[in-house]
Amino acid sequence: MKTKTFLFSLFLLIGLCSAYANPTQKNKHSKISVEQQAVNKTDTMKVIVGLTDEQYQKLYAINLDYFMNRKALKMQSKSDTIQSDKAENKSAFIQLSKKYKATIHQVMTDEQRQRWQAYKQQNEPIQKQHLSKKDSLKKEIGGMPKEP
Repeated sequence: MKTKTFLFSLFLLIGLCSAYANPTQKNKHSKISVEQQAVNKTDTMKVIVGLTDEQYQKLYAINLDYFMNRKALKMQSKSDTIQSDKAENKSAFIQLSKKYKATIHQVMTDEQRQRWQAYKQQNEPIQKQHLSKKDSLKKEIGGMPKEP
């Protein structure tokens, strides 16, 4: 009887440890620096819309600024526990997004904006599917453990 209880406890412990150690459950973007995010986004823009070298440099600076500000807002929103602060943070995210979109549109030509919008619309269902999988995984495991 003691052997069965010991084996059951051992298997339970191994199962719990492996569930929290699974690297597929971690946010892949948390490991990518803001600089790399800016490069990735700008490279995608260059391929999709055909940016000139000058446009690439301007959009890289815009993307870098956006990702740095977004990271700062995320860190601030994690530390805020008061509901009014959370509402202000959501408003700040919306304002940051609007400013970002307006700024990148100033750098692109009309044709490039149309290509970028078409690309975003085509990939929007994929992004929503990814986010819904991520949300369902969070609910399934009871929330993601916070990284140090």
